[in-house]
Amino acid sequence: MQQETAKHRAPRPACTPYLGAGVAIVGAGFWLATQVPPVPSAPQTIRYALTDTSMPWGSAGGDPCAALTTGCDLVGPGVQAPPGALAPIRNPLAAALMGAPTAPTVTPAPANPAADLFAALVAPLFGNGADAPANCTGAACNGGNAGILGGNGGKGANGGSGGNAGLFYGNGGDGGDGVPNADESLFGGRDMDGGAGGNGSIFGNGGKGGNGANASLDGGNGYAGNGGWGGNSVGFGNGGKGGTGGNSANGHAGNGGHGGDGGPISGNGGTGGNAGIGGFDSLSDSGNGGDGGNAGLNGNGGAGGHGTNGTSIAPGGPGGWGGNGGTLSGSGGPGGAGGHGGSSDGANGGDGGNGGT
Repeated sequence: MQQETAKHRAPRPACTPYLGAGVAIVGAGFWLATQVPPVPSAPQTIRYALTDTSMPWGSAGGDPCAALTTGCDLVGPGVQAPPGALAPIRNPLAAALMGAPTAPTVTPAPANPAADLFAALVAPLFGNGADAPANCTGAACNGGNAGILGGNGGKGANGGSGGNAGLFYGNGGDGGDGVPNADESLFGGRDMDGGAGGNGSIFGNGGKGGNGANASLDGGNGYAGNGGWGGNSVGFGNGGKGGTGGNSANGHAGNGGHGGDGGPISGNGGTGGNAGIGGFDSLSDSGNGGDGGNAGLNGNGGAGGHGTNGTSIAPGGPGGWGGNGGTLSGSGGPGGAGGHGGSSDGANGGDGGNGGT
């Protein structure tokens, strides 16, 4: 019988460790393949602003070498500054790097021809007139006229007239008050009248008249200034009020100014100005009240200004007449009251003004 010989084989190595390692490698590769690469961040940008400041050489703090006596020598010694020099003499390298001294430059504002042209075209059409300055003389005391199409007239000064308003809108400027006459003497003189008010626009009112100047005490038998007339309206506005007459210490008082007329289509007449007060002299008298302004087609007439009462020996002044009412509708203005007579004999009261029609 054949004897079976046992076959001895080496034990099979376990495949589990290798299988686990392979799975781990495959998983790692899959994980690396599926990862999104990080987005690189944008590089940081740093901005630098360089400024150039020019300073005049030789001025206080303008030359960085002014405090030195050997120059701003970058390589090698500088040269000693001569007596009375503003700054040391530089060596060639320092002069080449720093440059020659320059004065500060001023850049003018850029021109805008379109804006300048627009302003030049619009300015004469719209805008208010200029007021006269307080220290004016002569024609410079008249207020400026407004723009052609619209605006208020400027105010007058020192007896100057008020400026006229524009065509469609705006009021006339007020007249300036009169100033005393500097040349008054014992024989008297006439003080300055108040300026007339400017005319209003189609939809505006006339300006007020200025007040007359008061006569001074040493003016003798002089005349105080009359009140200025109120300005007229040219459309639908009201007339301006008349100015008050000036007072007189020894002479004749000023008369009140007439009120301006209302607009020809609609508007009321302006009120007349009141008279000034007379002095305490036998030749003195009180002023007359100003007449009220007339209305146009529709509107009421302005009231007349009041006369002033007489002094102890001077008569009272008559009141002004009332203005006429409109031709289609409106009432006439009442007449101004006359002033009372003085306490002495012969001092009469003023007459009352007539009412408008």
